[in-house]
Amino acid sequence: MPTTGTSITGRDLLTPDEIMQLPPELQLLRIQGQPTAIAGKLRYYADREFEGLFVPENQ
Repeated sequence: MPTTGTSITGRDLLTPDEIMQLPPELQLLRIQGQPTAIAGKLRYYADREFEGLFVPENQ
């Protein structure tokens, strides 16, 4: 009589290769005690709302 078995294994949230494939406008947020989240990046240097709050590198 044949027997069968089932096992469940976990895996990383994302593999390093999957992280490298994220679109450039997304980022992973890891905050202690919180689940990891994928969020949009804030490009402060390209947003007029933040103009004047930083010194660009080329100046």
